Amino acid sequence: MRRLSQTRKLRSGKSKIVEIKMSIPGSTLLATATDKTFEAAIDDSVETLKRQLKKENEKNQAARH
Repeated sequence: MRRLSQTRKLRSGKSKIVEIKMSIPGSTLLATATDKTFEAAIDDSVETLKRQLKKENEKNQAARH
């Protein structure tokens, strides 16, 4: 599904693809973004990772209590 989405974005001029994989204890986070510039794609990927990290942190805190 992701490949089809990326193909559509490439046709619309969003040709820079960034994929960030982050390993944390107990999990691996993945953020992919496609945009017109690498900077914009990186910004989108970093924001996605921030949301994922926050969710993981909340999940871990709930498990401790």
